[in-house]
Amino acid sequence: MALIVWQTKAKRHLRQIFDYYRDNASLTVAVSMRDTIIDSLDCLEQFPTIGLRDDELSTPDTQYFYIIAKKNKRTYRVYYIYENGVCFILAIWDCSMNPAKRKSRVVQRRRR
Repeated sequence: MALIVWQTKAKRHLRQIFDYYRDNASLTVAVSMRDTIIDSLDCLEQFPTIGLRDDELSTPDTQYFYIIAKKNKRTYRVYYIYENGVCFILAIWDCSMNPAKRKSRVVQRRRR
């Protein structure tokens, strides 16, 4: 069973998404979107490598995976790496964003 650990950047992304929907739609929509993203990760505890591998970001040393979280017309990728029984949630990327910015939003140095 894998442990799920949220990195600070991913927590900040989730908070920004929540705040955006709260301010531009409603609290109900914000809670629903947040829950959709969090619920998309439920399978990682049992199946930590179930996500799709991002070959553009992955290196020989680090494999980046993502899980799709979709609600209505919004699609997010929740990026993570899996090492030594731990899924590190790195970032949440809105699929409507410029793909050229994905690497800078996802790849980060992690403290061990």
